[in-house]
Amino acid sequence: MCLVFYTIFTGYCVAQTPVTIYTPHGSVVPDTYTFTELTQAQIASQNSYVSQAYPNATKLSDASATYNCHAYAWYTSEGGSNVWIGATTSTAEDVFWTDGSYIENGNQIYPAKVSYASDNHSATTTNQADIFISKWGSLPLMQHNKNYCPYNSSNLKYYIKTPPTISGPSQLCNQGTYNINGLSGATVVWSATPSGIVSIQQNGNTATVTKVGSGTITLSATINNSVTITKNIWIGLQASFTGSASVNYLGTGTWNSNVSCGVEPYIFQWWLRKANSGVASMCVSNDPEITLRSVDQGTAKTALSAKPPVVNQPISSTIFYMFLRVTDANGFQYDTPEQQIYAYGKVDLVPAFLLKMNDSTQDINVNQVSSLDIYPNPSSNEVQININQIPTTSLSSMPSSVNSNNAAINSYSVNVIDIYGNNVYTNKKVGEQFTISTAGFRNGVYTITVSNGSNTYQNKLIVKH
Repeated sequence: MCLVFYTIFTGYCVAQTPVTIYTPHGSVVPDTYTFTELTQAQIASQNSYVSQAYPNATKLSDASATYNCHAYAWYTSEGGSNVWIGATTSTAEDVFWTDGSYIENGNQIYPAKVSYASDNHSATTTNQADIFISKWGSLPLMQHNKNYCPYNSSNLKYYIKTPPTISGPSQLCNQGTYNINGLSGATVVWSATPSGIVSIQQNGNTATVTKVGSGTITLSATINNSVTITKNIWIGLQASFTGSASVNYLGTGTWNSNVSCGVEPYIFQWWLRKANSGVASMCVSNDPEITLRSVDQGTAKTALSAKPPVVNQPISSTIFYMFLRVTDANGFQYDTPEQQIYAYGKVDLVPAFLLKMNDSTQDINVNQVSSLDIYPNPSSNEVQININQIPTTSLSSMPSSVNSNNAAINSYSVNVIDIYGNNVYTNKKVGEQFTISTAGFRNGVYTITVSNGSNTYQNKLIVKH
């Protein structure tokens, strides 16, 4: 088959072969061929013509029938081979922007592609304003002013490349597949940082990522050893919670945890802070579910009984923020995003188990409203145990049977049990604050039990060396 070129010279025939090439987003570019080259005499003749007709333009490459303006601008300048795009049509190059590989930019910019929309021509911009590079049919590759060429420059449109992206889940439990959108025929090298959290099986534009550890990684794909695109992925343990968006005045709100991809058993820590209070978040519960009660502001430490909720809600409000921290048996930790809680009235939010639903002064042991804090958790060498008591000023209205226990709370039996039920530590401790060495414990989850004979407290401990 033969295609006849007509320029300022007599028409000449060159052999053509159809070829398949793709846009950056993988679309086939229509009406594309490879052509045989001009003779040396033809090349010399066309070079000479351009130098005389356009003395203020710069020849960058000799005349050639192997590629044209559209091929150079959209394909060859991006690393593709020499082809001729639009051998028999004037719209073949349109696919580069109609498939989203390039998007139109309202102003001249570098780097960018240029479509001479009032003619059948394409060019590329340079770092000099209004200076383009374009192939003039089978004539040479030229650097020129945008208006100084054999083409109508009255309507110029500029296009910038749309970068490819990595598709796939942003959170990975065990294994996931990731692809590069809109990429075809490129060499891709996949990697992840930091190392040791995932393994990667590469297959061109696709990577299979498998969990090894837990944490955030940056998955990178380097294309043709030049362009690198990335995606941040959370690997392993995942957690979230659902529940009340608001709490009525003197009412309650409840939130439930959702945990996946970790190794059970889990340690739960609910952290709560009041907006604009200047006080950091405090751990208010270690259960999978939490219920918080609204109490009048400033009475959280002294209100040992709850008031009944009211029907008409105050106009005033208090904003709180809460997040859930979950730690699994391997010591991996996940913090959920904070959730805003709207509480009606000028109030504090306290764990509901601290308060009774009536105003009676029946016997209450102060240790039933205490908490067992463990720090650090996970631990490698030593943990500090704190038994947090309600201040004694809050006991003034309580019967003597409650206060009488206060004298006996300074001596505790401490036991540490592993997940198999084995008692790995037993000792006596004095005071509400003491330490336990964990240097000899194996990695895993343990239950710490502290008792003063009348009350028992428990919490989970993770040991990770």
